[in-house]
Amino acid sequence: VLGAITGGPFQNGEALRVGGVTKATATSASSAIKRAPGGRVEYVVTDFSGALTSKRAYGADGANLAFEFDGTNYVPIRTGMAVDTPKHIAEHRNHLFLAFAGSLQYSGIGAPYSYTLLTGANEIALGDTITGLLPQAGSSAGAALAVFTRGKTSILYGSSSANFSLVPSNDDIGYTAYTMQRVGNDTYGMTPRGIQALSTTLNYGNFTFGSVSFLLQSLVNLKAGMAVASTTLKAKNQFRIYFNDGTAFVVGLTGNKVNGILPLSYGAPVECITTDELSTGEEVTYFGSDDGFVYRDSIGTSFDGNQIESWIRPVFNNLQSPLVRKQFRSAAFEVKCDGFARVNITYDLGYATPAVEPAATQLDQDLLGAGGYWDQFTWDEFNWDSPVVNETRISIDGTEKNISFLFYSKRAQDDSHTVQGVNLLYTPRRLQRSGS
Repeated sequence: VLGAITGGPFQNGEALRVGGVTKATATSASSAIKRAPGGRVEYVVTDFSGALTSKRAYGADGANLAFEFDGTNYVPIRTGMAVDTPKHIAEHRNHLFLAFAGSLQYSGIGAPYSYTLLTGANEIALGDTITGLLPQAGSSAGAALAVFTRGKTSILYGSSSANFSLVPSNDDIGYTAYTMQRVGNDTYGMTPRGIQALSTTLNYGNFTFGSVSFLLQSLVNLKAGMAVASTTLKAKNQFRIYFNDGTAFVVGLTGNKVNGILPLSYGAPVECITTDELSTGEEVTYFGSDDGFVYRDSIGTSFDGNQIESWIRPVFNNLQSPLVRKQFRSAAFEVKCDGFARVNITYDLGYATPAVEPAATQLDQDLLGAGGYWDQFTWDEFNWDSPVVNETRISIDGTEKNISFLFYSKRAQDDSHTVQGVNLLYTPRRLQRSGS
């Protein structure tokens, strides 16, 4: 790549000079770089020189040449393939890896423009359509590259063309394109079996597979073939996967353990998405939708001015006495609120049996929080005269063995809120007898 070339526009056969010194000769007249329409960009931000100031974005989209972009200069990368339009990309072991259907190409060491054998570049045939590339955690000797295809997953070990070795890890678990993400030391993605985790292990083979979504497999099965995008939120320790019907699944993690999966909808389909950090260190997520707009996620109290509808219904709770009938009287909820919110809370008794009179219509509950202590808060991130944790109560009238609650809201001005616990006031009655 030549910078600060004098002259231009250039003609066929013209000398290209930098500082008055001829560096190359043009083989055609100069023309603007044009990108073909279509395709979907995947990118990595890295540098091949080791200097902090030389980071570049490297991308591929399946419709154009791979490219390098430093914020000013756009550099097409040619590999010599007959159809030179790679679809997936990764940086691993100081090589730039590009996926062309079932062919995996990698550049020379530290040379992202070079795809010749003399510089250490080479090609690996997969025999199946590659759906993604993702470096895996490991030591300097054990770091590996996961190569995902439609029908299997393979792991590339080694550090260069001298010792690269592609080892099949699982011959019957393939991952869907654009759904694989690293969360901590594990990789999550969508497979025909649902959401699967690829985890490092000390056992033979170095990696294990485990189902993440088996507890809601019937719901996951309805999304078969619909996954289109994914991202990971480091600040929240979440993996999110998006579908073409505008819905998503949020996988929450505590360490490397899944603590829950929640359905989500933005009211607009996610076509592509990325999460990164600003220069301030703040994590931000942006996604593109089918209306041509780019949106910032997890900011404000609405969906671009529209109401956010939300609800959650926890499992029925028998209070550790499944056969004892209980006369429920009231419930007090401990709620952490980032400001103000209004939520409707109601309940069902006895697995919502019709034998029990339905709950009376409940009034919306006002939640006020984000209180703080003097000299122990962040300015502009607290409310005066507000509790640290809000407590709201509802009355309950009914006798049954168990109870569940429904939390519902549909507003455009509510701050985020978290139900941390519930204290139930009830009177134990008799054991449930058969038929009564």
